[in-house]
Amino acid sequence: MKIGFIGAGNMASAIMGGIIESGLVDASSVFASNPSREKLDELSSRLGITPASSNSEIVRTCDVVVLAVKPAVLETVISEVATVDSDPLFISIAAGKSIEWIEASFVHARALEGNLNVFERIEGAARSVRLVRCMPNTPALVGQGMSGLCANATATEEDMRIALDIFGSCGRALPMSEQMVDVIGVVAGCTPAFTFLFIEALADAAVAEGMSRADAYQVVSQAVMGSAQLARDTGKHPGQLKDMVTSPAGTTIEGVQALEEDGFRAAAMHAVRRAMEKTRKL
Repeated sequence: MKIGFIGAGNMASAIMGGIIESGLVDASSVFASNPSREKLDELSSRLGITPASSNSEIVRTCDVVVLAVKPAVLETVISEVATVDSDPLFISIAAGKSIEWIEASFVHARALEGNLNVFERIEGAARSVRLVRCMPNTPALVGQGMSGLCANATATEEDMRIALDIFGSCGRALPMSEQMVDVIGVVAGCTPAFTFLFIEALADAAVAEGMSRADAYQVVSQAVMGSAQLARDTGKHPGQLKDMVTSPAGTTIEGVQALEEDGFRAAAMHAVRRAMEKTRKL
């Protein structure tokens, strides 16, 4: 199996690394195209991938094509590759671009090339495109990503299995409805930024109490990582885990009360809702 990436940014690079490290395919079977040849040369040297000269070459060559570009340029990329005489599985990681939108973009591109008549356009002939939509997050860079995936009606069970294997190679991957893929795109996608803000705030407080900044970042990062693993691996409700730490009249419950008084929980929920609103506008 040959896996190609159109776009070779940080997320694509992380997924390539996971694929290769897991042994899903050999490095030479991973292809990438990118506007920057320098970036491709760096990935070829570091990971052993095969650079491609164009997006169309990726589609002609590969069995799976990951559309790893920004939402703003996805339509342009589809217009370049929609009429290539090949039938790969396409996987999009562009935020906010629905399966319906991507299918319509393929229809439009093929219609412009004269490959579809008006009746085929009306019937949605681009549904012949095998398509999986995925929302990964940046912890994939360290093999701890969280991805949600959904597929269109044309994609097969084998297509979904392949997609789950690809994104499972750099973390955890779950099949879900498209509506929930949008939700995971915000919850999992934004949580790293929210968590980094939390880490920075806790570290600032430690520095204010006299700890060195280097030690503060190390202590807080480890505490957050351990807490997350505890929540994931034990399966216990977060409230139950919180209660395990908050002794009666102790220091932790005093701090928890301060967070509640300052609207910590409401602020977190509000941040997710705002991010969802933005996603729907993309």
